Order: sequence, then C-alpha cells, then structure tokens
Amino acid sequence: MRRPRLSLPATAQRSQVFGNVVTATGTLTLQQVLTAAITAINGTSASRATDIQTSLDAIDAGASHITQVRADQGVRAQRFDAAADDLDNTGTDLATEREGLESTDLTYALSEFQSKQTALQAAQTLFAQTNKSTLFDLMG
Repeated sequence: MRRPRLSLPATAQRSQVFGNVVTATGTLTLQQVLTAAITAINGTSASRATDIQTSLDAIDAGASHITQVRADQGVRAQRFDAAADDLDNTGTDLATEREGLESTDLTYALSEFQSKQTALQAAQTLFAQTNKSTLFDLMG
C-alpha cells in the first residue's frame, strides 16, 4: 500500500509572518504598523487622538495576524507529529506482518491452498456444465 506524499513547509515565510497585516487603511507590514504608532504618539497635530486610535486599531489587527500565524504554525506542528506517528505505526505494522509471514507453517498453508484450488476447479466445472444446458435441453 503506497501512502500519498505530503509536502508541507516547516515554517511560514518571513513575508507571511511580518507582512500582510490587513488594517482599515490597507495592507501593511508589522514594521509599518509600529512606525505609524510611534509617529501618532509623538505627533502634535490636531488629529493626534484620531491618529492614535487608528494606530491602536492597526496594532489590534497586527496582534490578530500574529495569532493566526501562530495557529498556522501549530497546525503544521500537529501534521508533522501525525506523520511521525504514521511512520512509527507503519514500521510496527510491517514488523507484525513480517513476523506472521515468517512463522507460517508452509505444509499446512500448501495443503489448504491445494484443497481450496480443488474446490474451485470442481465449482468451475459444475458451473460450465450447467451453463451448457439450454432451456430446451432441460425441458426435453
């Protein structure tokens, strides 16, 4: 039995982890989110409160993004663990099957095979003879 191949990256790419943070103002990197927060805090404009609130929303989006990345990494780790368990189980199953094959009584197995082969041949012969007869042969 051949198992399907599984291709899975060990970790997410850097751009997936530190980039692609979806915010109300667009898609930013984590560095851009933090830089905008610093600028908002240090700002002196009349819109400082709005800028800080926008930055806080972006930081929340960044935290959600990091949580999702960590969850994805957890899924990867679980899949690696499952694959390792499958490999262990396959090795155990193969060892058990090998042990069963090596401990087979060949004399008994051959006599069982010959017995079943004889029964099969008899059934095939009977089936062939039955199918040779037509309805007219059976009536007449």
